[in-house]
Amino acid sequence: MQSAKIKAEQVQMDHKSTIIYKKDIKKTAFFSLLIILFNYLFYFNVLRLGYFDIDDPFYLIKNPALTNTNLNSLKTILFEPCFFNYSPVHILSYVMDNQLAGGMNPYTLHLSSVLWGSLVSVIMFFVIDYHLKNRVFSFLAALLFSVHPTHVEVIAWLSSRKDLLATFFGLLALYFWLRYSDSKKARSYYWFSLISYIIAILSKTSIALLPLFLLLHDYLKNKKLSAVDLVNKTPFAVITMMIIAIVKSVQPDLGNPLLSFGSLIAESFHSIWILSGFGKHAIFRPRLESISQTEVFLGGLISIFFILAFVLVKKNKKLILFSILWIGGMLLPPLSMNFLYPVADRYLFLSSVGLVWLITLGLIKLYHYRDFPLLKPLSLLIYLILFAAWSYQSRSYLSEWSDPKSIWHFMAEKYLCDQNVSNYALHILNSCNEELESKGSLLDRKKALFAAREKCGAKALEQLARISEDSINPKSDYFYAKGKSHFYCGHMNSTIKNLKTYLGNIEEWSIGFKIEKITASYYILGFCYRELEDYKNAIFCWRQVDNLQRQQGEETYPGIIKGITELEKQRNRKPSKSMN
Repeated sequence: MQSAKIKAEQVQMDHKSTIIYKKDIKKTAFFSLLIILFNYLFYFNVLRLGYFDIDDPFYLIKNPALTNTNLNSLKTILFEPCFFNYSPVHILSYVMDNQLAGGMNPYTLHLSSVLWGSLVSVIMFFVIDYHLKNRVFSFLAALLFSVHPTHVEVIAWLSSRKDLLATFFGLLALYFWLRYSDSKKARSYYWFSLISYIIAILSKTSIALLPLFLLLHDYLKNKKLSAVDLVNKTPFAVITMMIIAIVKSVQPDLGNPLLSFGSLIAESFHSIWILSGFGKHAIFRPRLESISQTEVFLGGLISIFFILAFVLVKKNKKLILFSILWIGGMLLPPLSMNFLYPVADRYLFLSSVGLVWLITLGLIKLYHYRDFPLLKPLSLLIYLILFAAWSYQSRSYLSEWSDPKSIWHFMAEKYLCDQNVSNYALHILNSCNEELESKGSLLDRKKALFAAREKCGAKALEQLARISEDSINPKSDYFYAKGKSHFYCGHMNSTIKNLKTYLGNIEEWSIGFKIEKITASYYILGFCYRELEDYKNAIFCWRQVDNLQRQQGEETYPGIIKGITELEKQRNRKPSKSMN
């Protein structure tokens, strides 16, 4: 009798647990769908964007592994580098998009990037909710994460898909690890975490420090590290070292000196200021000596505030420390690399995860502070102000991503950086073709061509003149843009001077992705030498064009062989006026 009663109670408890579990699943699914819908509406404008003129041509437009999807292309993706990088999952994500769309379609690719951005916010919701056990707070935190201004570049720029993938699968690995560490018997969570991490690091090596944070989590939780804690991280460490070694072998040494300790601190403070969501967001930022010291100072104040938060707050101290170390730890690898230009927004994406964790913990602390009831509405007010400010910043930045020319215009206005201004100048030159579309006859178009080119060339030179010679990075496209601008204005000698400077600064590692500009430089030089009756140099330059076209398998300048023949005839008729 007693046994039957116990059995009935157990059945009743199991039934209640099943009902609670089903309700729990429904709530989770509901909040997740809301996050996805919010992200879709917030980033809807990026769907109409096409391809960007940096990286997209190499990862997408001219990538043979995407144009012909077969077994050989799959082998290429898995076992060969792409554009000085090894990120096979990144490239495979494009393959999946193309298969679903029935071909390469920028709309589908952008839609996929928006979806991946949404999924990163969803996994943020899962990770935060696992600690807070409060779906409403976790949902609000995920929405705050969605509108962070540094995410615009990652979602709007197709080539930054790798940041979305690495962050999503990295956070998924962290989530599974949290589940595993709370229930060591559930060994499947360990393998889910490891597999997720492998996918993450094969998307981008920026997630390579995650195993250290898994180790840190175990140490903070148990106040010690056991032999088991070290052993179960070994597969993570081995995989990390293998992938980093592969990536290191295919990436070129840019030859730039590493930052000194003082410069590293200053650059870190500036990145923290940008990470706050209140800085100026741009693809390229000027080098440290040109950065506003006010921004560096403000970033330093925010960093001090983080430290004070850890020292003064007693509750959730471990989570606060974990979040602060995550912000700094994920920021350190890109800061320590010898990039041509300082860290861009996409390199702050992982650090923004820790920032939102930290803000969420602080707001919850205020909300639940019993001694001061007014802190509850104050915490909600702070959240709303921050959400509104970040949303405004993100939407403002998104409005700049309407077309490549508008992007570079705004970049050049925000940061007077040689690369930003050079790209804007080149798009000004390209826009002269748009002015010719309205012209009817071929004669009218030819007449308009010279006027339009001279006008655009003068405007481009006006922009380039804003850059002081001391701040020019010789490895940038500045001299190419200046040479082409002078050519449009008919300044042959100035064109030759600048394009020769540009070609002289080309390094072997960069030829692959600068080959179009190199080819164009030789073509323009040949034209200039021809106008100056220096047929020897003109023939040399156009032969270079012919060789480069053969290497690319493309015929951008189809009449080049005929042009060389004509130059040889003119050289035989008249002695060359060599300019060397």
